Amino acid sequence: MKVCMISTFPPKQCGIADYTSDLSSALARKGIEVEIVTYKEPFAPKHETIKNDIKVHRILRGNPLISLKCWREIGKISADIVHMQSATGLHKRSIYFLVLPNRGRFPLVTTVHDTPTSLRLIDYIPFLRLMYKYSESIFVHTRRMKESLIRYHGVPEDRITTIPHGIDVNLYRPRVCSGNIKRSLNIGDDHVLLFFGFVRPGKGVEYLIKSIPLVLKEAPQTKLVVAGGLPSDVKRYCFYLKSEKEYISSLKQMVGMLNLNKRVVFTGYVPEDVVSEFFALADVVVFPYITCSQSGPLHKALASGKAIIATKVEGIDELIENGKNGIIVPPRDTRSLANSILNLLHNEKLRKELGKNARSTAEKLSWDAVAEITANAYSQLLKNSQTCRFMD
Repeated sequence: MKVCMISTFPPKQCGIADYTSDLSSALARKGIEVEIVTYKEPFAPKHETIKNDIKVHRILRGNPLISLKCWREIGKISADIVHMQSATGLHKRSIYFLVLPNRGRFPLVTTVHDTPTSLRLIDYIPFLRLMYKYSESIFVHTRRMKESLIRYHGVPEDRITTIPHGIDVNLYRPRVCSGNIKRSLNIGDDHVLLFFGFVRPGKGVEYLIKSIPLVLKEAPQTKLVVAGGLPSDVKRYCFYLKSEKEYISSLKQMVGMLNLNKRVVFTGYVPEDVVSEFFALADVVVFPYITCSQSGPLHKALASGKAIIATKVEGIDELIENGKNGIIVPPRDTRSLANSILNLLHNEKLRKELGKNARSTAEKLSWDAVAEITANAYSQLLKNSQTCRFMD
């Protein structure tokens, strides 16, 4: 079986690029031939073959005419299935017109990483719905994403398959920090709170920062590490006046106003080869999200066996069971967040118990397990497509 994956891809700094890289590698290890069609990147080769014999073609651009030319190149790959990764703002709008020449040529699968309903995105949603309409099958990560596609976007339930987000349980595992990261961040015997991921609106980092003065009253030797920067492509939504770039600036300004410069550290973008070190560093990992559909960093924290505090938002509460493999707090609730942090900092036994259960959760979500589910879904889709052609 050959699969053509259309997505962002490393070296682009993007969560879905990382997702595509991990999923493609896992599928290739199962013997599926994978070719990636992605965007041009400075200093990255136009065509290359990477680990696991995955072929990468960096040919996509936002120009509609060039997009149609790209479709001819995609046709030359002669894939059995074309698999599109889709999320709000991930692709230029013209890229979604790639589905039109595809009709009837080979099955189109789309993994939907979020399901927008906001009127702020009224200029983008029609392009997403075009993809939903012409996809033979749609993959989602959570039950609520499935419900949103049905309710808000009119996708038939029988075309939606729920496949969990995977995690590299070998790379991310319970371990002791080497000390290099501690020294670089000037962390001695402090308790360490970690936020990890792209720092963008909706992540709720402002509420985490506001909770730190409350934490410091009872646990003065505590530091918050905000590990992450901006994705390669900074978003500015229709009717949304502030860009993502301004969000980090506002957080740093807040830290200064609260006199927390010695207690809050911003690292900027963290290279993939040291990410596991940051999780090893943390006593507690905090995800104070306001909105969410799924979270790759949360999966990394689970696999790292860390005590986790997360907010009760879509996608999170399907993975975290309050009091068992993490602590759930209401979004935007600074005091509840501070109280939960203090409870964990003062209770090492509870931290270890939560971390142990978090690791057990992650082991069920390995990339090999997710690749097996995905490959079975591909096979079923091909079987159904062949049946339909025979009946026609």
